[in-house]
Amino acid sequence: MTTSPKTLFAAILFVFFQGCGTSSVSELSFQSYTFKRMYPQDADMPSGLTLILTPTDFEIISDDGTVARGSLRLENQEDWLQGCPTGNGAVDLQTAVLEAEFDLGPHRMQAPWLTPDCTNSDDVYLSTNKSETVGPCVGMSCFVFEAKKD
Repeated sequence: MTTSPKTLFAAILFVFFQGCGTSSVSELSFQSYTFKRMYPQDADMPSGLTLILTPTDFEIISDDGTVARGSLRLENQEDWLQGCPTGNGAVDLQTAVLEAEFDLGPHRMQAPWLTPDCTNSDDVYLSTNKSETVGPCVGMSCFVFEAKKD
Protein backbone atom coordinates (compact mmCIF):
# COMPACT_ATOMS: atom_id res chain seq x y z
CA MET A 1 0.00 0.00 0.00
CA THR A 2 1.42 3.36 -1.06
CA THR A 3 0.73 6.67 0.66
CA SER A 4 0.30 9.68 -1.59
CA PRO A 5 2.42 12.76 -0.94
CA LYS A 6 -0.74 14.81 -0.28
CA THR A 7 -1.90 12.37 2.42
CA LEU A 8 1.54 12.33 4.02
CA PHE A 9 1.71 16.15 3.96
CA ALA A 10 -1.77 16.43 5.51
CA ALA A 11 -0.79 13.99 8.27
CA ILE A 12 2.35 15.99 9.07
CA LEU A 13 0.36 19.25 9.20
CA PHE A 14 -2.22 17.65 11.50
CA VAL A 15 0.45 16.50 13.96
CA PHE A 16 2.27 19.86 13.82
CA PHE A 17 -0.83 22.00 14.40
CA GLN A 18 -2.59 19.70 16.83
CA GLY A 19 -1.51 21.79 19.83
CA CYS A 20 -2.07 25.23 18.29
CA GLY A 21 -4.24 27.54 20.32
CA THR A 22 -4.25 25.36 23.39
CA SER A 23 -2.88 26.51 26.69
CA SER A 24 -1.86 24.69 29.79
CA VAL A 25 -2.28 25.83 33.38
CA SER A 26 0.30 26.29 36.11
CA GLU A 27 -1.23 26.61 39.58
CA LEU A 28 0.19 27.90 42.83
CA SER A 29 1.08 25.42 45.55
CA PHE A 30 0.26 26.50 49.08
CA GLN A 31 3.42 25.65 51.00
CA SER A 32 6.70 27.18 52.25
CA TYR A 33 9.30 28.61 49.88
CA THR A 34 12.85 29.88 50.39
CA PHE A 35 14.40 32.85 48.59
CA LYS A 36 16.33 31.78 45.49
CA ARG A 37 17.28 34.95 43.55
CA MET A 38 16.14 38.35 42.34
CA TYR A 39 15.69 39.56 38.74
CA PRO A 40 17.12 41.46 36.99
CA GLN A 41 20.01 41.58 39.45
CA ASP A 42 20.68 40.15 42.86
CA ALA A 43 20.51 42.51 45.82
CA ASP A 44 21.25 42.18 49.50
CA MET A 45 18.34 40.32 51.01
CA PRO A 46 17.56 39.38 54.60
CA SER A 47 19.05 36.00 55.54
CA GLY A 48 16.75 33.02 55.90
CA LEU A 49 14.01 34.65 53.79
CA THR A 50 10.98 32.35 53.65
CA LEU A 51 7.57 32.79 52.00
CA ILE A 52 4.69 30.81 53.52
CA LEU A 53 1.48 30.52 51.48
CA THR A 54 -1.97 29.27 52.44
CA PRO A 55 -5.08 29.57 50.23
CA THR A 56 -6.07 32.77 52.08
CA ASP A 57 -2.94 34.19 53.78
CA PHE A 58 0.79 34.70 53.38
CA GLU A 59 3.74 35.42 55.62
CA ILE A 60 7.30 36.40 54.75
CA ILE A 61 9.82 35.79 57.50
CA SER A 62 13.58 36.10 57.84
CA ASP A 63 16.11 35.15 60.48
CA ASP A 64 15.32 38.53 62.08
CA GLY A 65 11.56 37.96 62.31
CA THR A 66 8.44 38.74 60.29
CA VAL A 67 8.93 40.89 57.18
CA ALA A 68 5.28 40.90 56.09
CA ARG A 69 1.98 39.18 56.79
CA GLY A 70 -1.42 39.55 55.17
CA SER A 71 -4.19 38.20 53.02
CA LEU A 72 -3.62 36.34 49.78
CA ARG A 73 -6.24 37.10 47.13
CA LEU A 74 -6.53 34.77 44.14
CA GLU A 75 -7.35 36.53 40.90
CA ASN A 76 -10.20 35.38 38.64
CA GLN A 77 -8.89 33.11 35.91
CA GLU A 78 -9.57 35.67 33.16
CA ASP A 79 -7.12 38.01 34.96
CA TRP A 80 -4.29 35.47 35.28
CA LEU A 81 -0.96 36.25 33.69
CA GLN A 82 0.10 34.37 30.57
CA GLY A 83 3.57 32.84 30.67
CA CYS A 84 6.09 31.34 28.27
CA PRO A 85 4.30 32.27 25.03
CA THR A 86 5.04 30.09 22.01
CA GLY A 87 3.53 29.59 18.58
CA ASN A 88 1.27 26.99 20.18
CA GLY A 89 -0.20 29.25 22.88
CA ALA A 90 0.86 30.14 26.38
CA VAL A 91 0.67 28.85 29.91
CA ASP A 92 -2.07 30.30 32.15
CA LEU A 93 -0.35 31.23 35.42
CA GLN A 94 -2.61 31.23 38.46
CA THR A 95 -2.13 34.74 39.81
CA ALA A 96 -2.51 35.99 43.38
CA VAL A 97 -2.11 39.36 45.05
CA LEU A 98 -0.46 39.69 48.44
CA GLU A 99 -2.64 42.25 50.20
CA ALA A 100 0.04 44.19 52.08
CA GLU A 101 2.60 46.95 51.82
CA PHE A 102 6.15 46.13 52.94
CA ASP A 103 9.85 46.50 52.18
CA LEU A 104 11.68 43.57 50.65
CA GLY A 105 15.36 44.12 49.95
CA PRO A 106 15.68 47.35 47.97
CA HIS A 107 11.99 47.49 46.95
CA ARG A 108 8.80 48.87 48.45
CA MET A 109 6.16 46.26 47.73
CA GLN A 110 2.56 47.45 47.38
CA ALA A 111 0.12 44.59 46.81
CA PRO A 112 2.66 42.57 44.79
CA TRP A 113 1.67 39.84 42.36
CA LEU A 114 2.55 36.19 42.86
CA THR A 115 2.62 33.53 40.12
CA PRO A 116 4.06 30.05 39.68
CA ASP A 117 6.73 29.30 37.10
CA CYS A 118 5.57 28.12 33.68
CA THR A 119 7.19 24.71 33.90
CA ASN A 120 8.89 24.36 37.29
CA SER A 121 6.19 23.89 39.91
CA ASP A 122 8.79 24.35 42.65
CA ASP A 123 9.32 28.06 41.87
CA VAL A 124 7.08 31.09 42.43
CA TYR A 125 7.67 34.70 41.35
CA LEU A 126 6.84 37.72 43.49
CA SER A 127 6.68 40.83 41.28
CA THR A 128 6.84 44.46 42.27
CA ASN A 129 3.76 45.23 40.16
CA LYS A 130 1.63 43.92 37.33
CA SER A 131 2.35 46.39 34.55
CA GLU A 132 2.17 43.71 31.87
CA THR A 133 0.08 40.65 31.11
CA VAL A 134 2.94 38.26 30.36
CA GLY A 135 4.73 36.58 33.25
CA PRO A 136 5.87 35.05 35.39
CA CYS A 137 8.27 37.92 36.13
CA VAL A 138 6.44 41.21 35.57
CA GLY A 139 7.13 44.79 36.51
CA MET A 140 10.49 46.32 37.20
CA SER A 141 11.86 43.33 39.07
CA CYS A 142 10.81 40.15 40.77
CA PHE A 143 11.87 37.79 43.51
CA VAL A 144 12.10 34.05 42.87
CA PHE A 145 11.31 31.63 45.69
CA GLU A 146 11.71 27.84 45.49
CA ALA A 147 9.77 25.15 47.34
CA LYS A 148 11.34 24.53 50.72
CA LYS A 149 13.20 21.25 50.87
CA ASP A 150 12.86 19.47 54.21
